[in-house]
Amino acid sequence: MGIARASYYHNPKREVLQLKRDMELRSKIEEIQSELPGYGYRRVREHLLREGVVVNAKRIRRVMKTYSLFSSVQKLFKRRGERLGKRLVFPNLIRGKKLTGPNQVWATDITFIKLLHEYIYVSAIIDIYTRKIVGWSVSKDLSHKFCLDSLHVAIKKYKPAKGIIHHSDRGVQYACEIYVDFLKSQGFEISMSKVGTPEDNAFIESFFKTLK
Repeated sequence: MGIARASYYHNPKREVLQLKRDMELRSKIEEIQSELPGYGYRRVREHLLREGVVVNAKRIRRVMKTYSLFSSVQKLFKRRGERLGKRLVFPNLIRGKKLTGPNQVWATDITFIKLLHEYIYVSAIIDIYTRKIVGWSVSKDLSHKFCLDSLHVAIKKYKPAKGIIHHSDRGVQYACEIYVDFLKSQGFEISMSKVGTPEDNAFIESFFKTLK
């Protein structure tokens, strides 16, 4: 019939399950690297084995490569060879903070959306006070560029005053020098959740759940 073997055996449900497992593994790796930033995929695997988590080394290496979870002793590069620089971490500024109006705290994150024949990634920014999405963008890869795109949209439309808090997780897209430098140039205060605390970014997580 002229159909490729890969197309005949294509199983979308299997891909969704694999992506969910990869996201769970990503969280475990980020938690390890937050305490042991020099760990590459071999040491990460040994650490997981000591915790009773059995994962194939090739899978760990693939997930680390996909989400740019490089060891701090290596050179960190973006897609297309652009250098990201060192990974930066900031304290959580929003826990217990009381808001009195819009444009005081923006929270952002990334999720994946399953389409008919492929997956895309969505970056969205939510105003925690109004619960309104102030900026968003879509991409086929996890480059930091599309996160910056959603931020550009939000800034252009709402023109927030200096001192507004930008809250995110510690993903490499938000912790790279290029993204951080842009936030500082626009007068943002930078806030990040600790690893393994998704409740600190519950508003954007709730939106993604509704979206899906």
